[in-house]
Amino acid sequence: GANGNVFVEIEPVKNLKFVSRAGLDGYIKLNNWQTNASYTQEFSGTPSVGKSSAFEYTATITNTLEYSYDIDVNNKFSILVGQEGVASDYTSFYAQSSKQTDDRTQILQNGQQSTYAMSESNTQSRFLSFFGHAEYTLFDRYFADVTVRNDASSRFGSAVRNATFWSAGLKWNAKKENFLKNVRSVNSLDLKVSYGTQGNASIGDYSSLGLIGKSGTYAEVAGLAVTQPANNMLTWEQQGLFTVALSGRVFNALDFSLEYYDRRTSSMLMAVPNPYTTGFSEVTQNVGELANRGIDITLGLDLLRGADYYLRF
Repeated sequence: GANGNVFVEIEPVKNLKFVSRAGLDGYIKLNNWQTNASYTQEFSGTPSVGKSSAFEYTATITNTLEYSYDIDVNNKFSILVGQEGVASDYTSFYAQSSKQTDDRTQILQNGQQSTYAMSESNTQSRFLSFFGHAEYTLFDRYFADVTVRNDASSRFGSAVRNATFWSAGLKWNAKKENFLKNVRSVNSLDLKVSYGTQGNASIGDYSSLGLIGKSGTYAEVAGLAVTQPANNMLTWEQQGLFTVALSGRVFNALDFSLEYYDRRTSSMLMAVPNPYTTGFSEVTQNVGELANRGIDITLGLDLLRGADYYLRF
């Protein structure tokens, strides 16, 4: 396997930065195995030989343009726009034969034809995203940010493969307010509120397409049949998440976080069972909704802390 990335950063004018990154993560796998005829004659088993190969990669390119500016010491903002593309490809091949008679001629085509086995597969996917992000800070106490993005995936129907998602958040650094600034027992105190949507595309690369495949043989001629019905309206699963969180540190020893969350999922991607009379056991569809809400409490206590050590619970 191998992976790597390169990037270039340009600042054509003050506070305006353009960054382009390209990355590649992939591998090539080659396998060979065999059981010699002489070994099976002395011990047990069936002579065989096999070969397989697999090649997979994911290539990513991301381009962003960001402008940040301090209006004055108390007002700061930044704006970012960008684009990202992801291409994935997987190809594999497998072949095996058995019942060779001599170690010296133990190759695939010298096995008995009735034992020949082979398969190959190939799958591809593409994602393309455009996004924007803005942040604003006031008095280093009040923070706001907004993100909007449009994502497209080749896994969905051509008319519904694009979806727009967004998020917005507010944060209050209460420790910097005058009524808490000099309270030594409170080291930090933040209040956060946010709402955002996101998409899920965790399905097969061709789940929206009608597929054909082999269906039996007659006179050594393979038959064809529809193995998967098309679903041109298959699209993104969507999730909305609302959170309110209070976090901080007190007495320079106790960290805490209290968070309420309300998560709503719609257009869920699921393999829906079909009657066997249709010829298909299941079909991937957008069905169902899910609501999940609750409260998360996290505590951390420094039992011992020194310059070079600490014990935390």
